[in-house]
Amino acid sequence: MKMIQPVSEKSKLEHEDWFTWGASVQKGDDDKFHMVYCRWPKKYPFSDGWLIDAELCYAVSEYPTGPFTYVKTILTGKRAEGADKSWDNASVYNPHLKKFNGKYYLYYTGTCDPYTEGHSMDRGVLVRHQRIGVIEFDAFESLLAGNFVRKEEPLLAPLSNYGYNVPEHEHFGDKENITAANIVVVNPSVAQRPDGKYILVFKGWQNKKGFGPIHGVAVSDSPTGAFEVQPEPIMIVEKAGGGIAMAEDPFIWFNKPRNSFYALVRDFKGDITGQGHSMALFKSADGIKWEPAENVLASDLRVKWENGTVNKVARLERPQLLLDEDGEPQMLYSACAIESPMQENGHSFNIHISLKHK
Repeated sequence: MKMIQPVSEKSKLEHEDWFTWGASVQKGDDDKFHMVYCRWPKKYPFSDGWLIDAELCYAVSEYPTGPFTYVKTILTGKRAEGADKSWDNASVYNPHLKKFNGKYYLYYTGTCDPYTEGHSMDRGVLVRHQRIGVIEFDAFESLLAGNFVRKEEPLLAPLSNYGYNVPEHEHFGDKENITAANIVVVNPSVAQRPDGKYILVFKGWQNKKGFGPIHGVAVSDSPTGAFEVQPEPIMIVEKAGGGIAMAEDPFIWFNKPRNSFYALVRDFKGDITGQGHSMALFKSADGIKWEPAENVLASDLRVKWENGTVNKVARLERPQLLLDEDGEPQMLYSACAIESPMQENGHSFNIHISLKHK
């Protein structure tokens, strides 16, 4: 078990004129800590900007707790290159950094509006056209120099598009056999199994009225695919009154000492933990079948600072962990907002929380 430690003021990454939302960190061969994170301009409302014009940025620190220093933007929507019809032409977000067999992989989500050129994009269309991509690179110097291939096709796309508010002309796939890869595939998290295969956990949408997030898993022989979506949804928790508990933002990893997979997810309303809006912990033997862990509450929304102040924050989401070689969590990186970022003059930042064994 890990215990959350008080947070230093230096363990934040924020920009005055940008919403900052989600970060993933890997330790490099240079012993520095390398971060890729998401941000979008505050000229857009919080709830729209991540779809319209989010970008992925690189930052670096001598220490896992920070401070992290912004270096440059490394990925934007391909619209900036004139590629109006690309699958990720509008916006890129949900960064997830991994290292497998000596190479680095940046998984991300992108979206587009294939019907509209320029910046006059439809939010509903953008929401329904989210896909998962990946770029591969040998070292962070290569990432900074742009020495990587950005593929023309996504790593994973929805297998069907049936659900509330989806127009008929966008329907595709087997309506009688809808998997979790429905309407969207977002929030990628990837881990390698002991048998060498790779599993990718993602969020899709149920075929139902209203917002109905659901999770699925796909399997591949390579970290760059092709990934085969498994038929059954995962991390299903039935609510007392019926329906499935809403969750998102999965981060999965394999822990060698326990010979098990674990997953952190955002528990929207506390239907998984019973503790209100929080982070929940799941466990799996094979990365395919998941159950709530015995200690299911991973974190509530309280942040304790080193000066003794405790904030009950409005948002603590997009959890990403820094792990040691055995898969023991060392740091938690999360998007955070003290008050609702959707209010006037809203603000958000990334927080870096140290963990230690109990």
